[in-house]
Amino acid sequence: MDRGKNELCLACGLCCQGYLHSKAALGDMERSRAEMLNMEISEKKGKFFFVLPCPHHRRNFCTIYEDRFNVCRRYECALLEKWSCGEVSWDSALETIETLRARFQQIKSKSPVPLPSLTIKSLSDVVRQIKEDPESPGIREEHREFLLDYTILKLSIDRFFYPPSKGS
Repeated sequence: MDRGKNELCLACGLCCQGYLHSKAALGDMERSRAEMLNMEISEKKGKFFFVLPCPHHRRNFCTIYEDRFNVCRRYECALLEKWSCGEVSWDSALETIETLRARFQQIKSKSPVPLPSLTIKSLSDVVRQIKEDPESPGIREEHREFLLDYTILKLSIDRFFYPPSKGS
């Protein structure tokens, strides 16, 4: 990554905060380092991940940036790609980032249950609980605004941060 991309990543940090993903893959040689850094590790089908939000991302600053994990070094969201090829201006990229942060804060205030952390996974878990509740129609009506805000949040993430799916 060139310096400009680094600057946008450091100004953003949404992936580090768990706003975009719930976990990040660790390379074969990185698991022990992640454990030494007291990171929460999960395993699925023999592959290891560290759980997001990353404990080393504090106050919009990565405390291990120069020695970050390979997945962090390689990751480029769709917004970063659009900015780096000139499709989106610096100011527009920052506005998109701030808008998403604000959406997370807004939806947090409408959550029907306390959130363990403000991440896409914790919000998805609340939505799943609402949809699986046996008294679903009443609860859906009661939490209609939360569900609408969650849907808008997911659409914003899909539009601005995830690469387009193959064939679209």
